[in-house]
Amino acid sequence: MCLALQVNIDEWLQEQDFQRRRVKSTCDTLRHQGIPDLHYNLTRDVLRKLDHLLVLDSHKLIYCYIPKVGCTGWKRIFLLLLGRFQKMEDISNNRAHYTKIPRLSQYSMKEAKRRLDEYTTIMFTREPLQRVISCYRDKFERESAENRLIQRAVFEKLRPYLNSTKSVAGRGTFTKVQFAEFVRYVSDPRSVFHSYDATEHWKEMYKMCHPCLLRYNYTGRFEHLTRDSDIILEETGLRKFVSFPKSTNPTNTSGQATLEKYMSQLQEADITALKHRYEIDTLFGSMS
Repeated sequence: MCLALQVNIDEWLQEQDFQRRRVKSTCDTLRHQGIPDLHYNLTRDVLRKLDHLLVLDSHKLIYCYIPKVGCTGWKRIFLLLLGRFQKMEDISNNRAHYTKIPRLSQYSMKEAKRRLDEYTTIMFTREPLQRVISCYRDKFERESAENRLIQRAVFEKLRPYLNSTKSVAGRGTFTKVQFAEFVRYVSDPRSVFHSYDATEHWKEMYKMCHPCLLRYNYTGRFEHLTRDSDIILEETGLRKFVSFPKSTNPTNTSGQATLEKYMSQLQEADITALKHRYEIDTLFGSMS
C-alpha cells in the first residue's frame, strides 16, 4: 500500500473492528433507556431523518456528514466523483455545502434498505466540547456575510440566554454573543436543533448519523482527519481517483489549550449542562 502515512494499516483496521463491537455493545446497553432519536430499526419515519447520509451510487458509498467534523472535504470528494466538478480546486466551501448531493432520505424504503445492505458506510466523530467551541468560533467570532445571516437567523433562539439586551443592528448582525451565552443556549434541553437550518452545526452527532441503526464500516476521528480519510479512500478503492483535500477554513480548535481557554469562561453549572447535552455523543465519540 503506497500511503505516506505513519500508521500500521492492519492495526488501524483491527481497531475499526474493535470499535464496531464497542458501539454495538453500547447500543445494546442503551436500548432500553428510551433515549429520543436513538433509533434501532429503519421505518418510514426514521428514513426521513437520514438526511445527513450522502449517497455515491457509482462507488457504493454512504457518508454521514456532521458539521465541524471535516464534512467540507468529504462533500468535495463526493461532488468530484459525482462529476459535478472537474477539479477539486473548483469546489469552494459554498459550492461544497450548497451543491446538491443525493441523500438516503430521498429514496424509497426498498431502495434505502438495499443501499444500506450493499454500500460501504463511513462517518467521522469529534470530541463534542471541541466541536461546540469550533461552532462558536466559526459562526460567531469569524466575520463574514454568511455568518451575519446565521447570527440573524438564530438571534431569537439566543435572546433568552443573553446577559444583556441586545438587538439586531445594521447589516443584519447583532452585538457579539459571548461563549457562555452560546453554551447556555445549546445546553438547554428545551433548545431544539434541526437538520435544515443553522442549528445543525451544533446538533448532536448521534441524531444525525444514528450509530445504533447503521453499523458503520469505517469511523474516522477528526483529530486524524487526513490520515483516516486517506486510509478509507485506499480501502474503498477511491484513492486512485482522489485524495483528501486540505482544509480551506480551519478554526484550529482541537488543541487542549484552546479547550481550556473557552471552558474557563463557563460556570460549573454550565459545564455540567453542556456535558449532559452531549453525553451520548461523548459515548460514541470516544470509541473512534
